[in-house]
Amino acid sequence: NVECLNLLLSSGADLRRRDKFGRWVCCGLAEGLLRPLAWLWVRTVRCPWLPAINEADCKGCTPLHYAAASDTYRRAETHSGNSHDSDEEPLKESRLKEAFFCLEFLLDNGADPSLRDKQGYTAVHYAAAYGNRQNLELLLEMSFNCLEDVESTVPVSPLHLAAYNGHCEALKTLAETLVNLDVRDHKGRTALYLATERGSTESVEVLTSHGASALVKERKRKWTPLHAAAANGNTDSLHLLIDSGERADITDVMDIHGQTPLMLAIMNGHVDCVHLLLEKGSTADAADKRGRTALHRGAVTGCEDCLAALLDHDAFVLCRDFKGRTPIHFASACGPLEILRTLLQAALSTDPLDSGVDYSGYSPMHWASYSGHEDCLELLLEHNPFAYLEGNPFTPLHCAVINNQDGTAEMLVEALGAKIVNSRDAKGRTPFHAAAFADNVHGLQLLLRHQAEVDTTDKLGRTPLMMASENGHTAAV
Repeated sequence: NVECLNLLLSSGADLRRRDKFGRWVCCGLAEGLLRPLAWLWVRTVRCPWLPAINEADCKGCTPLHYAAASDTYRRAETHSGNSHDSDEEPLKESRLKEAFFCLEFLLDNGADPSLRDKQGYTAVHYAAAYGNRQNLELLLEMSFNCLEDVESTVPVSPLHLAAYNGHCEALKTLAETLVNLDVRDHKGRTALYLATERGSTESVEVLTSHGASALVKERKRKWTPLHAAAANGNTDSLHLLIDSGERADITDVMDIHGQTPLMLAIMNGHVDCVHLLLEKGSTADAADKRGRTALHRGAVTGCEDCLAALLDHDAFVLCRDFKGRTPIHFASACGPLEILRTLLQAALSTDPLDSGVDYSGYSPMHWASYSGHEDCLELLLEHNPFAYLEGNPFTPLHCAVINNQDGTAEMLVEALGAKIVNSRDAKGRTPFHAAAFADNVHGLQLLLRHQAEVDTTDKLGRTPLMMASENGHTAAV
């Protein structure tokens, strides 16, 4: 590089010429971007041909930005770490010295560390984003103004950049400099939140050990780092956050919907996180704003291990949400069969006399019939075939035919016979009315084969034929 620049100088090259990005051609874009410039400055005693030290390119970046971002330090370590050749050590040391020299030279010769690029980032931001601890320390040491940049959150703090990219050494330097580690970005996220979300356990450890709070919530969902760790299955990070000892009930912190980290771990099937949270004191029966617990979520996701962990910690199987629905209702609608079987067994041992209906009178059998889960319906029929009689007169058969679930409709007719075929809901409508309303021809044929009353009227005097005609269902008519 030096020989090339000597040749350019002796040939009268215009060293102020820029490339299409607004960067000086003499600097180049290769590794060690600023070493040629620094050498020239020294050898020519601020040659007037050279660009001003604080001139920016089209992105607003000055030489100091590029020097601060130099990752020669990290690449040299990686390169030497993968080699067993002792000859690599001098190369590593040389690169370290050159990278450090560039930044030091620029600062000594009037480079302004407070200058921001067009996105609002200073040299400190660049050093943090690229994880160059030595450059970061030098910037903080040589310029008092840099302390303001460290604490600035516009557009985002250097602490956030280091945490997002998992640069632990840079994080340590910043954590030892900052008074407040809980500064938030425009979305309300702290550096600890970002480190947790990204799964960087080492970064989480650095931040928590320096006093970063695990309870600061981001703005949109009001998630804490604990929520992020549980949702993403970062068990090690979750362990560190819980052990920070900030609050006794730290595991039960809620988001905007009233969800705890345990609920999010269940929803995403992270069994290890579920076990950890329960062992650390998370309340198994905590309910969100709709009254739904972790067990409701476990019934929907179908994770048997998660469900077993909750039941082992005495989760209440007959807990009801704001509409009176139990986890058994959700399992009946979603399956799989083994989840429903487990919940039914737990319910029998908890309260064998519970009616099992929600506040609208719908039983799990209604839900299984409407959703078409034949295996779940079969199990419910074996468990208590007449459970539907205790609830809404809009029977499971009404539910099956109105949603065109031929399989569950046939199972109900075969199991319960004429008693359910001509049953009436609160408005006097039979399953035959429901099938006509839904234009369910197969359902109509099934009911006719089982002695459905064709001309029965509801409380408004309408027959199934009238209902099909009113809705324009030609096939049903």
